[in-house]
Amino acid sequence: MCFKKLVLLFILSFFFTASSVNGNTSIHNDGSFNSNADSLYVKSTLESVEHFKKQKNWKKVVDLASGLEKFAQHNDYQSLLSNALSIRANAFRFMGNLNESLSCLHKALLIEEQIGNFERQALLLNDVSMLYADLGYYALGLKYLYQGIRLADKHADFFNQSKLLYSASVIYYIQKDLGNSELYLNKADSIIKVIDNKSIIPYIHKTRGSLLVEKKKYSEAYNEYMLSQAGFEEIFDSVGIANVYNNLGYLYCNQGQYSKALKFHMQSLRIKQNIGDLIAVAVSLQSIAETYLRKGNLDSAYIFANKCMSLATDFNMLYLQDLSSQIIASVYEKKRDFNRAYYWLSKSNSIHSAIFNDNNTKSIYQLEKNLEFEKKFQEQAFESQKRELELNEKAKRSRIIGQLLGVSAALALIIMIVALYSYNQKRKHNFLLQEQKEEITVQNEEIMAQRESLYDLNEELVQKNDVISESLEENERQRNSLANLAWELQEKAEVIEKQMDLLTHQKKEITDSIIYAQRIQNAILPTSEMLKEVFADSFVFYRPKNIISGDFYWVNNVRGYKIFAIGDCTGHGVPGGIMSMLGIAYLGDIINKDHITKASDVLEEMRRQIIESLHQHNRNDEAESYDGMDMAFCALNTVTMELQFAGANLPIYIFKNSSPGINEPIILRDDRMPIAQFVKVEPFNNHSIQVEHGDMIYMFTDGYADQFGEQVGKKYNLSRFRALLTSIHHLDAKKQEEIITSTFELWKGDNFQVDDVLVLGVRV
Repeated sequence: MCFKKLVLLFILSFFFTASSVNGNTSIHNDGSFNSNADSLYVKSTLESVEHFKKQKNWKKVVDLASGLEKFAQHNDYQSLLSNALSIRANAFRFMGNLNESLSCLHKALLIEEQIGNFERQALLLNDVSMLYADLGYYALGLKYLYQGIRLADKHADFFNQSKLLYSASVIYYIQKDLGNSELYLNKADSIIKVIDNKSIIPYIHKTRGSLLVEKKKYSEAYNEYMLSQAGFEEIFDSVGIANVYNNLGYLYCNQGQYSKALKFHMQSLRIKQNIGDLIAVAVSLQSIAETYLRKGNLDSAYIFANKCMSLATDFNMLYLQDLSSQIIASVYEKKRDFNRAYYWLSKSNSIHSAIFNDNNTKSIYQLEKNLEFEKKFQEQAFESQKRELELNEKAKRSRIIGQLLGVSAALALIIMIVALYSYNQKRKHNFLLQEQKEEITVQNEEIMAQRESLYDLNEELVQKNDVISESLEENERQRNSLANLAWELQEKAEVIEKQMDLLTHQKKEITDSIIYAQRIQNAILPTSEMLKEVFADSFVFYRPKNIISGDFYWVNNVRGYKIFAIGDCTGHGVPGGIMSMLGIAYLGDIINKDHITKASDVLEEMRRQIIESLHQHNRNDEAESYDGMDMAFCALNTVTMELQFAGANLPIYIFKNSSPGINEPIILRDDRMPIAQFVKVEPFNNHSIQVEHGDMIYMFTDGYADQFGEQVGKKYNLSRFRALLTSIHHLDAKKQEEIITSTFELWKGDNFQVDDVLVLGVRV
């Protein structure tokens, strides 16, 4: 069972509601009404529809749409008639009457084909395919999707084409055809990037995350879900946010973090209940039941699966019925109630066969091979629709008869199994009684023999009693000796306890001193307000390994330059903290007192002062200390927008705002030597580059890339870190900091932190 596919199916259903309703309360290409009175009536009715939609009074929406439909038929307003049918279809879907909804959509599609509105045809073809997918008829869903894709391509309707391609990707995902799912997703993504359709971009990220979860690439999937959530929040799409929560629940469930999984599933359920979409609620109920089953909470799993089964039966949602039946069967199996488990498993198999029968699966292949003949199908659409509905009714009756026969056969089989089981149990019982009788006879004989031996044992016991008395006297002497030894041990324990108290006190004093040193270090570092004064859109991710960090950063406005730098000192903890405060102090003196702003000159002067302070005079002496620091230093001329950079073992990444199609950063390389005495001391190189407003610049130490992951046992590494920055550089700094922080925590898990971590990002 995989409730992730249900989440994707719900996405398709929501595409249906979004396309059918959001655009349908305005009149499309209708020419004009016969009178102002007609126009006012239509406007007033549509306003009432919007009002009752917000109140979730779907019965009233159906009544208003029916009145609008009769009015359009009487006055021959074909576009208005199609619009009214779409409104009814959406309302019926929210009421759970999927067959009636499908009938309305087919009628609307026939009207749009007759009046030649290809954009509306493509939109309705997508909606029809989504309803078939909701009902479990995936081959029919794909048939209408291919028809819509060809129509949109013919008329260069890229907006609807991207939606249709995305829907095809999701149906293939449900059928476990991950190759085709990824193929159609990439096709949709390539079109969306050209037309910049922000309403679909979050869905693309979300489905790509689902594919990554199937590949067990959980960290990359999490990043895609975060991008998806940001997109939904930007367009105020609460349903999309609910879907992200559901998928995050599935991600954590796959990793065995069931409490986190349930938290996100419950958040998703609350949003869907507020919307009033019972199909979406059913999907969340199934997801929660699946999580409780994996967690081992059988009672809760049964309650939520039973609720889901009730809704799925009302809506004729075969796929939901199938998965709910499997969960209930598993619950009874784990409770060792095999009769009920067998009943629900048989029910699941029957439903599963109805969904994935041979004709349904093979028709997908035949459909892709015979698309050129679908023009004939379009010309006979109305007649085909009638035949299709009749066939559906016959198929439904056949399924009911088949299910009744299956249940009858199952009951007969159960009766036979119970009878056979009872017969075997009776035979076993009789055989057991015979064995027990023989065993009692043998035991009686043994008791008589043991009785005779007891007399002999009694005499032996009298003799041994004398020996025991002598042993007791010896034990008393040994007990006195042990008491003396215990007294000596007690005295030694008191001495050890006093030493432990002394060590605890000393440790507390040392820890208090280190914490106070941390306060001093934090006071020296730039505050977030100082950072925002220099770069309004910026962030710093600063995570010491111990209380005090060997990493530091420095930011200031100085004589027409924006100065920003980071340093990674030798060691971490107290030694690294001392070096970092030296670095901050020297850097401030060089820039503010010596008035040096050329990047390479700053590093040269830093190296001179470090060598002099630490007495590193002999570069050839291996015993000489090479303690120092790595550093990246930048000076931005605020007038010419020229950026100077010099690096000692630390590079920087620049993402250009003027090249949105280029995802790779510009890397300004560092010199491979530290700010300290070195075997081969050479001048630092001064790099210069022209930047512009909106460019994103990143500085970072090696702590992030060197962190080992809890799940994989490997380093995060520099290439994965660069890919992370590439995927988020276009977001605002606050969102970037959240993603960088959550990605680090997810990767590290419960592992210890390897090194101090520092990432500084500024937008020019």
